[in-house]
Amino acid sequence: ELSSGINAEYGKIGGKLMGMVTARDIDFIDNFGQNITEVMTPREKLITGSHGISLKEANRVLQASKKGKLPIVNENDELVGLISRTDLKKNRDHPNASKDSNKQLLVGAAISTHEKDKARLELLVQAGVDVVILDSSQGNSIYQINMIKFIKERWQGEV
Repeated sequence: ELSSGINAEYGKIGGKLMGMVTARDIDFIDNFGQNITEVMTPREKLITGSHGISLKEANRVLQASKKGKLPIVNENDELVGLISRTDLKKNRDHPNASKDSNKQLLVGAAISTHEKDKARLELLVQAGVDVVILDSSQGNSIYQINMIKFIKERWQGEV
């Protein structure tokens, strides 16, 4: 079930904001073959926040507008982020959650000591993982030692 979606040029962050579709926009649609531009709320009717807006100010904008989502755009009207009321409520309800300096949740992943997980670790690091757990049934296996050596040599303490 669709909650909401952003329509941006090139279909991704960094593209010009074109509009937004929410569940309310499609609740009573019979023809799902329509072009999204016929269904979405167009850019000129959206309430947005400027790049650099604080979470406190974004929360005020969402409360005042009674909207669920706040697209964040830069000076060229390109989409750079999205703040949701749900995220703000979770932040309020779970103030001690593990977050980085940008107040984004930390992301962790576990890998095994198998050789194939070296490639998986590379992808996790590229994706921005914050914490990696080395999962092994024994704490003193040569495989664990080899994986730790690999990680230290490959990322020189950055991971």
